[in-house]
Amino acid sequence: MFGTTVIVDLQCTLNATSQYEPEGRVDPGILRRGQIMYYRTRFVDHGDDVDEENGVYLKDTTFADRFEDDAWKNAYLQVLLDHYVGQLNAPSELQENFKESLNANDEFADIFETNFQVVPDCFRVSKEIMMSHFPNMPFNQVKQNLKNNFNVKWERKLRAGGAQGCFTGVRTTRCVLPEYNEALKE
Repeated sequence: MFGTTVIVDLQCTLNATSQYEPEGRVDPGILRRGQIMYYRTRFVDHGDDVDEENGVYLKDTTFADRFEDDAWKNAYLQVLLDHYVGQLNAPSELQENFKESLNANDEFADIFETNFQVVPDCFRVSKEIMMSHFPNMPFNQVKQNLKNNFNVKWERKLRAGGAQGCFTGVRTTRCVLPEYNEALKE
């Protein structure tokens, strides 16, 4: 029926092919499991544009048609099996590509790492200063991101900047509040 939603727990590895890099919440579980393989080759229509040294090849428009023939399918499978050595181990570069891609697209981490430094728990940052860097994000989401991704804790009973409630284990490197930056200069 229309409007019906079915939720199924995945019990397999999810593989995706895309021309775009992934975006999403970054957590250690995702970073541990993801891989990206960049294909830098291009295929062109005219032989004049071919440059094999730089990964530019002539487009084969009949390639997909060959796989209608079972002999081609078997030959391709044989090529794959010739390189299989008991276990498929992807190069660690693929996991590094995935981490770099997600972290490059993680706006929260970029803002945090530009303006704050994770330090021992004796340092504190007030809620006001932290939230001034994330004005369009709800406080609970900021708190959750800091806890999960940077191990920065919210302590509601401690004080920072004269106000109760602060983040511990972090200090500012710069602040968007003008009065705070002026106090740093003095």
